[in-house]
Amino acid sequence: MKDQGDASYNTTNGLLKWDFNLDPKAYKALKFTYEVTHNKDMPLSMY
Repeated sequence: MKDQGDASYNTTNGLLKWDFNLDPKAYKALKFTYEVTHNKDMPLSMY
């Protein structure tokens, strides 16, 4: 996890959790950043 934003990050299962109140029909953008690494000798499949 590069940047969890305002979320709490569970290192055991990798889940992010945001805790906030949101009024009906309100909009809130949630931002976070992650990075995936792999062995360059192995093919990478995107599903």
